[in-house]
Amino acid sequence: MDGHVERLMSRKSILNRKQVVKAAVQYFTDNLPGRFPGRADAIREIKGASRPLTVAKRLIATHRVRGLADEESELDFSDVQEIRAQLIHRDHILDQPQATALARMDRMIAEGDMNITTFQRMASDIIGMKPALSLDVRKAEAAGVSA
Repeated sequence: MDGHVERLMSRKSILNRKQVVKAAVQYFTDNLPGRFPGRADAIREIKGASRPLTVAKRLIATHRVRGLADEESELDFSDVQEIRAQLIHRDHILDQPQATALARMDRMIAEGDMNITTFQRMASDIIGMKPALSLDVRKAEAAGVSA
């Protein structure tokens, strides 16, 4: 589905605004099914955006980061492990900047300097980092084969 939406949203496509917004809202609802607080506001934000798909992807990422650590629970190392697992699953490898940022989060949690807002902001930044290597190279490296 992601490739289909990307084709619809490409600049070469000659679609009217209504179709673009509809595709972005569909992408949002496909990736975050069900009801949750703020869903209607998120859809309104997508509909009002100049780049609806970009806003939809940002809202999805933000929602997923919020789900990593509960507001009531205290932060611990398992919260950072969840981010690490997400990155390895998505990218097949941890890049050095990501590993450094995760180690920094571990230190901040150990020292007690991390609150939920800081955690969510840092997690969002780390998850948003793009890998330096192409997907084929990362998969080969993860499998232990030199490319």
